[in-house]
Amino acid sequence: MHPSLATAEELRAVDRHLTPAQQQQGEGAAGDGSISLEDLTQALSSLPRGKAPGFDGLPYEFYQRFWEQLGPELTAVLQAAFQPDGPGQLPPDMTEGRITLLYMVV
Repeated sequence: MHPSLATAEELRAVDRHLTPAQQQQGEGAAGDGSISLEDLTQALSSLPRGKAPGFDGLPYEFYQRFWEQLGPELTAVLQAAFQPDGPGQLPPDMTEGRITLLYMVV
């Protein structure tokens, strides 16, 4: 079978729907899709230590050290970015993603 046909067949078999529990989790604790400082703090604490910096060039340790100052500001920026019709709303292409499956021989 041609690789692209096999890939298309595999993609059709993937469940692309969230369970009700996953949908509820995505809506956040308040049920409105907002993100809280507690959510971000929990996410920060789950990050691996001693890894290379991300796209912003800042390692985990920077965020950890300055979280008291950065946390509330980052929360406000994210709230504005994802607020429908808000002043800091992200354009649609910045709220979408693409997942690419990579073929690997083991």
